[in-house]
Amino acid sequence: MRKILGLLLAMVLVITPITHSFAEAKSNLIYLTLEELAAFDGKDGAKAYIAVDGNIYDVSAIPAWQAGEHNGAKAGSDISEEIAKAPHQTSKLDGLTVIGKVVNSMTMDELAKHTGKDGAKAYIAVNGLVYDVSAIAAWQNGEHNGLIAGTDASDAILNAPHGLGILEKLTVVAKIIQADDSAASSAQDESNSSLDEKPFNLFEGIKAIKNRPFEFEDYKGKNLLVSFWTTWCPYCIKEMPDFVKFKNEYPDDVEILMVHVPSDSKIEDAKKMMEEKSFTNLTLLEDDMTYAQAFGIQGFPTNFIFDKEGYLVSAGYALTYDQLLKVFQDKNLITQ
Repeated sequence: MRKILGLLLAMVLVITPITHSFAEAKSNLIYLTLEELAAFDGKDGAKAYIAVDGNIYDVSAIPAWQAGEHNGAKAGSDISEEIAKAPHQTSKLDGLTVIGKVVNSMTMDELAKHTGKDGAKAYIAVNGLVYDVSAIAAWQNGEHNGLIAGTDASDAILNAPHGLGILEKLTVVAKIIQADDSAASSAQDESNSSLDEKPFNLFEGIKAIKNRPFEFEDYKGKNLLVSFWTTWCPYCIKEMPDFVKFKNEYPDDVEILMVHVPSDSKIEDAKKMMEEKSFTNLTLLEDDMTYAQAFGIQGFPTNFIFDKEGYLVSAGYALTYDQLLKVFQDKNLITQ
């Protein structure tokens, strides 16, 4: 079972764009790049976050920030300079809780340079976050227990005893992003090519999973778009109108399953948000981490497309209407 789902995860790993990491180390802090932070501007239903000296604060509940800005400072941005110039400076932050950290972005090619050798720092990636292991004695030669610095160590760390505890002691220095759109496109082609050679079947693959929170079998006989998401992910919300449009145009060709993952987010919030935004033709399902862990979900959103027989035809992250349509056309999943 682990081998099968490991293959599924590997196919997703090659097409990693900017997404919210599923790994929330250090007491559930979130890690955002400045580009990601910009999505939390306090407008159109988005939460209002600000960054000060590398820390991220949620100011959504503060009346003065209801419009997404306050005294010239805008939510979704780094306002360190504005705070430094303000009277009483950081006392303005009293009472606010640090919910996250601002980090840089890094490609897998850039990560590969941090091998811990020839004076380079030793970094490893776990669930889309990059950790600095340079100061750990066991990593002084750039290797530890078969792991190599400069690579993705997600599977080994998360399956190791006390793996998450190890991450708690490390510093997050960056998030993994794709190099560029063309690289992602190329990786998608390679991924889909490997799918044709060794197709993963959803209905067969999940049989070994015990205590399943819901049954994918209930939707057998339909093409499925399975989207793992959470309410605090703006990229998840952004793609849903395109899903609604696609479902409206091709109601008989697809069932869209929105699998809500309880990562600092409650199913009640998900239901309310989808109702308020009229995303009611999408099927909301509640995971209890069982499927998220089995599928090796590393970031949000993560999308899988399966044909009517349950064979995986595409795996990736955020989708637009045009991308979704292309997959369905290329794989002959549309009948009209």
